[in-house]
Amino acid sequence: LPELLQMMVANRSTGVLELTRDALAGRIYCRDGRMVYATLGLVETEKAIFRMLAWKDADFEFTPDAFDPAQFARQISMSVENVLIEGFRQMDELEKLGPEIPPRRIRLRLLITDNAVLDQLPPAVKAVLRSIVRYGTVGDILDRTPLYDLDTVKILIVLRRKKLIGVMGG
Repeated sequence: LPELLQMMVANRSTGVLELTRDALAGRIYCRDGRMVYATLGLVETEKAIFRMLAWKDADFEFTPDAFDPAQFARQISMSVENVLIEGFRQMDELEKLGPEIPPRRIRLRLLITDNAVLDQLPPAVKAVLRSIVRYGTVGDILDRTPLYDLDTVKILIVLRRKKLIGVMGG
């Protein structure tokens, strides 16, 4: 994927790069060699690309397409170089966290209901807590929280260590 993205920049490509791996399909929309939007299931923009960077192999197809970037409410703000640097940095950090990362199928629940404590938490932590209440499973929380996966995982680990969240039934 890094080579494909760099080639699209060099060629100032406009179109859609579709990547497929098993049952997953991701799309990266480029205009004049600049990434505009990306999607992978429910995940969008840089977060989607970061996930696709972790794929060891995938099939790909580039389709030239003069799409209108205005159709995307959210757009990629980073350059290809910055997406690659940040994506690989996050992959390295996630790999180091390895065993502390709860499996995607695990269902989480809040263990605290004290509003005084909850009100003191930073907005990113509150966003993760809302996702826990709404969606429950780690996979859904990662998919639906607007934060990058690394940030969400770090918050989940801290919340578990501080016993603010727990495993459903555990």
